[in-house]
Order: sequence, then structure tokens, then C-alpha cells
Amino acid sequence: MSDKPWTKRDDETQRAYEGFCVYRDLGPERSLQEAHDEFYGEGAGNLRYMEGWSSTYDWVSRCESYDQYLEEQRRQEYEEEMTSGLAHAGARVRKLKDLHDRLEQELEQNLWLQDVKIGPQGGQVTIRKYNGQLVRDYLRTLKDLAKEVGGRKKKVDVTSQGQSIGEDVSVSIDGATPLVNEGGE
Repeated sequence: MSDKPWTKRDDETQRAYEGFCVYRDLGPERSLQEAHDEFYGEGAGNLRYMEGWSSTYDWVSRCESYDQYLEEQRRQEYEEEMTSGLAHAGARVRKLKDLHDRLEQELEQNLWLQDVKIGPQGGQVTIRKYNGQLVRDYLRTLKDLAKEVGGRKKKVDVTSQGQSIGEDVSVSIDGATPLVNEGGE
């Protein structure tokens, strides 16, 4: 007999095991009636056979073990997924740094693009265009990189009822001991 209780037991008939598999595969909200209808076809067969097999071969506890096993598998897969690849913060930062480096090289070489236009007399005129899209991509990558590593510190505007606070400010916190005496000592 296997160490996994949801596999076929030595004393279990093949037909009973097939019924168990139908019951087991219905998931945590399974019922004998639903398994019966799927196994025999709705309105066919006798539910008492299923009830007898379930009792004799301990279907409920075997399915509980199976459900716990599946949940553990899902949890392990989730943990693996969340600690590998781009789900891992370090990997995202590395990817963004690589992208930053490539864009920076591209920017050095292609900040200004040459283009050829047809002039008013039909002759070709070479113009230089600013590569705005590349600059936007570069800045967006810098912004994403800053988010991943904690971002920029946000400025805090301290006001009092909509008015800016002047230079002569004293702050008191109830119960706190002042660090500087009022005389500047």
C-alpha cells in the first residue's frame, strides 16, 4: 500500500476505487450524491453502493488528506513563484538596471536622429531630430528603478490651516522634554 491514502488500497476493489476517484476529484465541496450521479449517470445506480464504499474504504479522511496535499502543493508553487524570476525584487532591479544601461548606450548614440526631407525646390535636406521617445523610455526606466529600490523621498509641505509656517516656529509635544532651553542654552 502507498503512503498516500488517496491511492488504491490493497483491500479495495477496482470498481470501488474508480468510484472513490470520481468522489475525490470533485474537490473540497464534494458530495456522495454528486459522485454517484457522475459515476453511474443521473438517476441510475444505487447510492447505497457509494455510501457503503465510502464507509468501508474511509473516503472522507482519504479525501481530506488529498485536499491537504493539493493545498500544500499550491502553497509551495506559490512560494516558488514569488521568490523566483521577476517576482523577486532583486531580479526586477537587475532587469531594470540592464534596461537602463542599454537605453543609456542607445541614448548616447541616438539622442539626435538624422532624417532626410524633400526641400521646397525638390532637393534633399538632411535634418537632425531629437529622439524624444528614447528619452521618455529612459526616464520611465529610471522611475521604475526608483520605485523598486524605495523611490525618491517625497517633499513634505508643512502648512498651518493653508498658510505657510514662518521661520519663527516652536514645536511642543505633550510630555516631551525640550532639547534646547528657551534661552538658547
